[in-house]
Amino acid sequence: MNQSANLDPQMQEAVELHRLQRLRDAEMAYRAIIQRQPRNADAHHLLGVLLQQAGHPEQAIPYIERAIAILPGSAQFHSSLGRAHYALSHSEQALAPLRRATELEPRAAATWCDLGAVLQARGEIDEAEKYFRRALVLEPGHVMSRYNLAILLKQRGDIAGAVELMQELLRETPDAPMINTLLAGYLLEAGDVEAALGHCRRAFELNPRDLLAMSFQSIALLRAGDREGARRLVDLDRLVAVRAIEAPPGYGGLDGFNAALERQVLAHPTLEYERRQNATRNGRHTDNLLRERGDGPVQDLRAVLDAAVRAYLDGLPRDGSHPYLAFRPRDWRLQAWAVVMDSGGHQLAHTHPDGWVSGVYYVRVPSAVSEDDPSRAGWIEFGRPLPALLAGAEPDLRLLRPEPGTLVLFPSFFYHRTVPFQSGQHRISIAFDAQPTVGEGHVPPRLDAPAAPAATG
Repeated sequence: MNQSANLDPQMQEAVELHRLQRLRDAEMAYRAIIQRQPRNADAHHLLGVLLQQAGHPEQAIPYIERAIAILPGSAQFHSSLGRAHYALSHSEQALAPLRRATELEPRAAATWCDLGAVLQARGEIDEAEKYFRRALVLEPGHVMSRYNLAILLKQRGDIAGAVELMQELLRETPDAPMINTLLAGYLLEAGDVEAALGHCRRAFELNPRDLLAMSFQSIALLRAGDREGARRLVDLDRLVAVRAIEAPPGYGGLDGFNAALERQVLAHPTLEYERRQNATRNGRHTDNLLRERGDGPVQDLRAVLDAAVRAYLDGLPRDGSHPYLAFRPRDWRLQAWAVVMDSGGHQLAHTHPDGWVSGVYYVRVPSAVSEDDPSRAGWIEFGRPLPALLAGAEPDLRLLRPEPGTLVLFPSFFYHRTVPFQSGQHRISIAFDAQPTVGEGHVPPRLDAPAAPAATG
C-alpha cells in the first residue's frame, strides 16, 4: 500500500530526492533515517532500491532483506528483492521472492511480468509465456509484458510475430527508444533494411547514446550498400586500441601478476560452465569479479582498467557527427568477469549494449594460439555480426592475437567473437565494461521496475 502522504517530513524529503534522481543526497537521507529509526522498513527498502538503481544490487540485497524482516507482508519488498537478485544474474534466488510477491498481491501485473522475465532468462520460455499472458489478463495493455513476449517470439524463431507485436507497441509508445531499436534488429532479420534504418534513426533522435542502435545501423548501412557509412561508424582501425600494461607493485613483474590473477579466477566460487545468456562455448565464466571488496590481484587490476579507460577516452578523436565519438562519459562503474576456455572454446559474436567502453585483458594464452596459424585459432575478431543480421553481407574485419599482459579496448557496440581453438591449455581472460553512471547512459529494462520510488507498508 502506498502511504507516501503519511510519511514524516524527513522521509518525504528523502523520497522526493530519490524521485528527482539526486541519488547521493537521497542515499544520505535514507541512511540518516535508518540511524534514527532502525526499524523503518520503508527507509531500508528504498535505500536498497536506490542502490540497485545506482548499479550496486549486491549492496541493495541486505537492506531489502532487512525491510522484509521488519514487514514480511509487503509484496513490493519481495518484488524488489527478486529484482535485485535478477540484476546479479541470480535467477534461482530471484524466483522465490517474486513468487512470494505474487502470493501477497496476485493482481499486480508487473510482478507476474517480472517472474516471467526471470524464467525467460533461464531459458524456460514456455513457462515464461504463461506469466506474461497472466499479466496481460490482469492488465491487457501492459507494455513490458508485450515487450518481453516479442523477445520470446523472436527466441522461438517467429520473426514475423515479433515484428508485428513490436509495431503494435510502437504505435502506442512512438517515443520509446528501445522499442524502435529492437524493431530495427527484427526488421533486419526479416529483410526490411530500409525500415530498419528508419527505426535506427528514430532511436538516435530519442536516445543519441543507444549502443544497440549503433550496431544495427552499421549492419543496415552495410546491407544497403553503403560500406563507407558502415566503415565510418565501425572504424576498426581508429577505435580498437591495444595496450601493454605494467604489473602493479608487489607481484615481481607481469608473470607474477598474471599467475596471481589465474589463481583467483580458477578458485572463484561463481566460475560456471557455459553460463546462461552468455556467449561463451566450451568454457567457464564468472560473475562480476569487482563486486568483491578488499585486496588482491583483481582489485589491483581494477585500478589498471580504470586508468586505461580514462586514457582511451581522452585519446579518442573529437567528432560531434559520430554517435559514439560525440559523447564521452565523465564517470563510470566497472564490471569485470573472467572467461576460462578449454579446447574448442570460443565466444559467439556479441556486443555489450550496457557498457560504453569494453575491453579484455589476457591472463593466459595457450601456445597453440600463434602468429603463424592461418586459421587465427584463439584470436579475437572484430566486425562480424550474427549471421541472421548479416544475411550474407561481407563486413570489414580486424583480428588480434591475444598475448598475456595485453589489454584490448573498444566501443561496446562493436561485434566481436573468439575464433575456436584446440589446446590442452586454458585460455584465460578478464573482460570488462565501463558503464556510464546513472543519468549518462541508457540501460534497457527487462523487469517492470517503477520509474519513481513509492513508500509501502
